[in-house]
Amino acid sequence: MRVILLLLIFTLAGCANNFRQEAFFCFASENKARDTANYLIDNGFYQRVRFLIDGETASIQGLGFMWAGFNHSDSCDANEFPLKIIYEPDQTPAFDRNQVIPMAKLTYSAMLRERGRSN
Repeated sequence: MRVILLLLIFTLAGCANNFRQEAFFCFASENKARDTANYLIDNGFYQRVRFLIDGETASIQGLGFMWAGFNHSDSCDANEFPLKIIYEPDQTPAFDRNQVIPMAKLTYSAMLRERGRSN
C-alpha cells in the first residue's frame, strides 16, 4: 500500500512540473528572433492573447518567449534560430493549455501582419 501511494505521489508531482506547451518560429539569426519577441512584447502581445481567451486584458501568468539558451536542433534547421512561445505556469494554470498556445500563435501571426503593413 505504501509503495503504491508513493508511486502515485511521484507520478502526480511529475505531471505537475511538466505543464509546458510551446510553439516555435524560425529566423535567420538569434537577433531577429529576439527583436521579433521584443516587438511583440512592446506592442501588447500578452494582453492581446488574454483578450482572445476571455475578453480581459491582463497578462497570462506563465506565457512568455525564449530565443536563446536552449538546444534548437529539434525546432529549426541548423542555420536557423527559433523564437519559442512557451506557456509554463508556476501554479495551477488559470487557462487550458489547449487555448493559450493556439491563441498565442494567432496573435503572433496577426501582429506580424500588422507590423508588415505599418513599415
